[in-house]
Amino acid sequence: MSEIASWNGEHPQVKLLDPVLFAQLGAGEGGYAELLLAEYGRPEQVIVRNEVPHGVLHYIQFEERPDRPAWTTHLIFGGATEPQVREYLVTIGLGSVEIHTVYGATEPIYDAPEEVDEL
Repeated sequence: MSEIASWNGEHPQVKLLDPVLFAQLGAGEGGYAELLLAEYGRPEQVIVRNEVPHGVLHYIQFEERPDRPAWTTHLIFGGATEPQVREYLVTIGLGSVEIHTVYGATEPIYDAPEEVDEL
């Protein structure tokens, strides 16, 4: 695991996917990791999966280079509750970091019809 406590004072962002979104994205399987990296990652970042006591945790991080250590910018939890995530954060020294819950669509999403320009 990379350095997660901070990099130049920057703590990682912590995201908790609600159960609806976690299921919509594949519950940690298939292209789940690629979707998370596309949404939250930056150029040159990688994503690493880790099993945690409750659910799945993905780290989005910059790999180590000669001019700086590796460091994590995002911790993304799925299949866990907020108290479970908080408990885990406390164990790794990030108990004070804010948890942002990300919600999925509660109703079906349909493709919007193409607009027709009638000039």
